[in-house]
Amino acid sequence: MLEIEELCVSAGAARLIWSISMTVPTGSWAALVGPNGAGKTTLCRGVTGLIDYQGKVRVAGRDFPSGRNGRARAKAIAYVPQKPVLPPAMAVTDYVLLGRFSHHSYLGAETAQDRRVARDLMERLELDHLCQRPLGQLSGGEAQRVVLARALAQEAPLLVMDEPTASLDLGHAQSVLELVDELRRERSLTVLWAVHDLTLAAQYAATLSLLSAGHVVVEGPPHLVLSPTNIDRFFGARTEVFHGTSGPVVAPVRPFGANRAHRGPAQELRTR
Repeated sequence: MLEIEELCVSAGAARLIWSISMTVPTGSWAALVGPNGAGKTTLCRGVTGLIDYQGKVRVAGRDFPSGRNGRARAKAIAYVPQKPVLPPAMAVTDYVLLGRFSHHSYLGAETAQDRRVARDLMERLELDHLCQRPLGQLSGGEAQRVVLARALAQEAPLLVMDEPTASLDLGHAQSVLELVDELRRERSLTVLWAVHDLTLAAQYAATLSLLSAGHVVVEGPPHLVLSPTNIDRFFGARTEVFHGTSGPVVAPVRPFGANRAHRGPAQELRTR
């Protein structure tokens, strides 16, 4: 499981994360939601050890102190960043194989098992036809799937994802999240996911933590966290929340009459 205990992150004199504690059970999927600047990415980067923090991060019972980012952490925590840095000349297969680095000895080379893992993930993410293409020639959506493939190739027990579907169309976003959910069940993978799309968050995550100004202000199952009152208070958005077959569906609501205010005659005709 993932255990976060009183985690704090500062940038100079500014406090970005305020004493956050949470537990994500083994094999569970938790989502971090909240407005821009709430601290979702900062919390993800703290858990993965990319920034210094105070407090404790524990994965599968093992403590990972701030500032230590060796092989042990790479074996325990895989990360899909919001803005990955991709070497433009590197081939897709070679990049995905970087995810196997923590499984090698210091002078070890890639193995047949490494190649099997990479090949399987590229097939499941519909990347196999791009295996020799340089990263610099990929679309934004293709690049995001390659970054996910590299993270999954680590076969770590914890997967931390920061907006992994932001560059993806609806079909690829669904297929990526379904694959993550499939691997979660297969491997007892624990998932921590920062996401803006509240409906997607509700469909895939068992629990939501709503962040505001570096604090967790509401936490619980999606149908309790995603109330119109909470969304209005913390996002400043007017919404309706419907309860669909896969969970709550959050729909923005415009002021009364606004839907017709900007329509021309042709638009009115098409809607009849």
